[in-house]
Amino acid sequence: SLLAMCTGSEVARWALAHQLSGPSDDLAGLSVRALPPVGAEAAPPLFAAYERAARVNWRDSWDEVATGVWVRGGHPLDQHDHQDRGHVNFILRGQPILIEAGTPSYDHKLMMTHYSSGVGHNVLQLGTVEPEVGAAAGQNVSHPGWQKVSAFAPITVKRLDAKGGTVAVDGTACYDGLKRWDRRVVWNSKALQVSDEVALAEGKEEIVLFRWHLGTEEAVVVEQVGSGWEVRWPAAKMAIFADTPVSVTQVRLPDNTLAGHTGGEAPGNYHTCVVVQSAGPVTALKVTMDVSKEG
Repeated sequence: SLLAMCTGSEVARWALAHQLSGPSDDLAGLSVRALPPVGAEAAPPLFAAYERAARVNWRDSWDEVATGVWVRGGHPLDQHDHQDRGHVNFILRGQPILIEAGTPSYDHKLMMTHYSSGVGHNVLQLGTVEPEVGAAAGQNVSHPGWQKVSAFAPITVKRLDAKGGTVAVDGTACYDGLKRWDRRVVWNSKALQVSDEVALAEGKEEIVLFRWHLGTEEAVVVEQVGSGWEVRWPAAKMAIFADTPVSVTQVRLPDNTLAGHTGGEAPGNYHTCVVVQSAGPVTALKVTMDVSKEG
């Protein structure tokens, strides 16, 4: 209400009327009620690509049961220091499917290891060495397998419209010893596909690992099916295919997305994370993940 009053923004007034419960019961809310009402034409766009924020946002409606996607990159002037270059979020018909770990208070003991680090996002990791608990912001990037803070990761928008999108993220500069990490994300209102191509620098080989944080705290079904893997839970199913042998496992990781910004470690503040990992050190890996509604 204060924002709508101070800016006179029609979008803010639309959000108050259609996304919230209406103007607040105070002076700001009273002032907003005195402004002319706005209709559906004041609603903001459903999708946009932001160059400086290095992010693409999309949704198919403003309903609570909408499908939505956001994809992160990294800009040269980016001041966001979470290791989330290449991260993908997916909400399917109002249900969280792919999430990030979230953000508790910045003094939380796991902030740098499980939340702001690559461990807390759906991104690439080289090797299996994890950040140490208590590591400072500048210390948890010393290992070449961890994503560099504020690295450049350009997003190329190939298609972005009311039906969905296709974007590519070049995360090569985010890691030492990496020749290429290309991520391609394709989606519509019913499904999402992420294709990753990783190639290490000449003479290098390493374990290649991807995490997929899921919007559930329950255990999921993980099965090897034919030449690929299948992950199932009540909200969705995931199919994973790779050009070299991989293992697919699940772990429980601390959560501040499903539980909200609690900042604490109350019981239940965990969600399930699927880990896709090459069976051994490799020089390159191509892997595709498709996720859609279960059944």
